[in-house]
Amino acid sequence: MNHTHFSVNNCFVWLAILVTIILPTSQVIAKEYPDIELPATPVMPQAHSAIDIDADYLAYGTGATETKSDKDPNAAGGIIRLMFNWTLIENEQNDTGKFVFKVEHRHKYTDTSPKKFVIDNVGAVGLILPILSDQGLRLTNLYWKQQFNQNQTELLVGFLDTTDYIDTYALGNPWNGFSNFIFSTGAGTIAMPDEATLGISIRHMFNDEFYGLASLSDGNADSSNPFEAASNIFDEQALFSSLELGWVESLEQFYTRNLHLIAWQLDGGTRHSTQDSQGINLSATYMIERWIPFLRAGYAEGDASLLSSSVTAGVGFVGLGTGQDSLNLALGWGKPNKDLFGTQFDAQYTGELFYKYRLNEHLTFSPNIQYLHTLPLNPEADNSWVWGLRVHFTL
Repeated sequence: MNHTHFSVNNCFVWLAILVTIILPTSQVIAKEYPDIELPATPVMPQAHSAIDIDADYLAYGTGATETKSDKDPNAAGGIIRLMFNWTLIENEQNDTGKFVFKVEHRHKYTDTSPKKFVIDNVGAVGLILPILSDQGLRLTNLYWKQQFNQNQTELLVGFLDTTDYIDTYALGNPWNGFSNFIFSTGAGTIAMPDEATLGISIRHMFNDEFYGLASLSDGNADSSNPFEAASNIFDEQALFSSLELGWVESLEQFYTRNLHLIAWQLDGGTRHSTQDSQGINLSATYMIERWIPFLRAGYAEGDASLLSSSVTAGVGFVGLGTGQDSLNLALGWGKPNKDLFGTQFDAQYTGELFYKYRLNEHLTFSPNIQYLHTLPLNPEADNSWVWGLRVHFTL
């Protein structure tokens, strides 16, 4: 067992720091406070002009009380991101047609990237901030987005990021939500292709409350070489498809008051699996004043996902501090995928607490602490505390 320099006592110190931050900012604020920061999809923010260019940087550091004896107890990495939206069509109904481009550079500061830290070093079946790999330069988005019928219908065509539109909810965006993948898009059970997957997505509001969202894309996508991967799509014929049916209180509350059921399928023979894989996911989120409770579950068959089933529940409390801070807690249960690992590991239990503190319009800090119980890939320990700090800088 590797007793790292970050002891259990340090975990309580980290919790004390969280409480110290929370208490001064938890006083009653004005009834009117800014909206919480939501994921950027399925509809990107409307451009303020014909051309909208933006950039940001995210850095993350993490450590654990228990790691494998030959592994580092800490990991850190970062992402720089450039986003470009060019609106070419806009009518009196506020429907737009725009070109969307996003490119990133993902890098690590330590020998192990944050993405691989939990599974390689701690020994749990899971990921923390899977966006933080050491992939280097990559394409994330290159597509055309067209709205119809006063935004009742939306079409995306091109190189897509499936996490932008599949199984989304208010606290699932790793840039500003939970860090552990079981609380993110897919709940650890949806085997999504790499970003920059060539495909199509259609979302349609049947009326003011009910919607459907269907997608079809390349299951062998490679964001490091997107055009080469796309050139083989008809030869390999390995596709990812999904169908989501849901209820929302209104289109404006798509992420905060949403109930949806999604079915997905990934063909075998992809970069991620040898078998055909498929599954279903259920998600319920309903914001009540400043509270955002959620309940989510997933089930999968095949060897493409890390977990074959999961159930998560949690709550966010928004509007703290200046009105843009939030305190968030989630608990989860997950069953490692026997088809992937070749044996059935014990179920895992995960807890995460994080506080999002917005210092100003450009800089946000999000300290978090997690507890992981059962470490099937670590013969030296059965549980571990994991801490993390996310720093997000925007222009």
